[in-house]
Amino acid sequence: MKWLKHNWSFLTLGVIVVIALVFFLAFWTDSNRLASLGSLFGFIIAALLVAITIVYVRTNQKSLELLQEQWEFQNEVRVKFGLREWREALQVWIVNYGSRDVVVTKILLERPENKPLTFHKNIVVRAGEKKRYDLPYHGSGNLEMQQHVQVRLFCESAKQNFEEAQAYTLFLTDRSAIYKVRKGLHGLYGIHCPKCKRFEGMMMITDGLTTFSEAEERQKEMEAEVSASCPEHSSRWMLTMEHVEREATVEDVDA
Repeated sequence: MKWLKHNWSFLTLGVIVVIALVFFLAFWTDSNRLASLGSLFGFIIAALLVAITIVYVRTNQKSLELLQEQWEFQNEVRVKFGLREWREALQVWIVNYGSRDVVVTKILLERPENKPLTFHKNIVVRAGEKKRYDLPYHGSGNLEMQQHVQVRLFCESAKQNFEEAQAYTLFLTDRSAIYKVRKGLHGLYGIHCPKCKRFEGMMMITDGLTTFSEAEERQKEMEAEVSASCPEHSSRWMLTMEHVEREATVEDVDA
């Protein structure tokens, strides 16, 4: 069946030739009928050749599309990165899964209401290579304090630019030393009611948030809901004890 699918045009042409020979042998003495049959078979063969040409062109187009997809895949920037605790500070790791070398033009460490810190400009990461770089950053705060940060990676290759961000939660000691890093936003994320300006006791659920922009969008939704329900202040994103207990049982350490 597969052979017929790929060679139907040649099989059809062969059948037409055989039929034409049969008619020729049957009517070779009748020149008028033979001329009519010749014209008919000539038209059929011409139509078949046109169909074969169309199939050939379409096959070439598909082959070109496949080659284009392969070329784009080979030149695509495919980089994965993460953040981890390393010797009471931070370390970022970068893996290049693509087949082309990439240049990490810069790494930004973004913090809420603070200017981003820039580290490690113009680093070459070879195809299939994994590299680690220390980030000389130390937080500040009290025992068990948590801080939200976001790592933004900028890469480029010969044909493509790449930018991706990922938020993390840092856990600090009383010496401002980092002892754990978790992917995503965890802990308390306070919001206020835009209508009555109340702030106390209103915390937002941060489940599933991976970037600061996602957190800002959810915060806008929650503020709109608590404002519309003021003074009851109800929202689908309001943090409850159920979420707090579930959060305490989940670990998402990025090593």
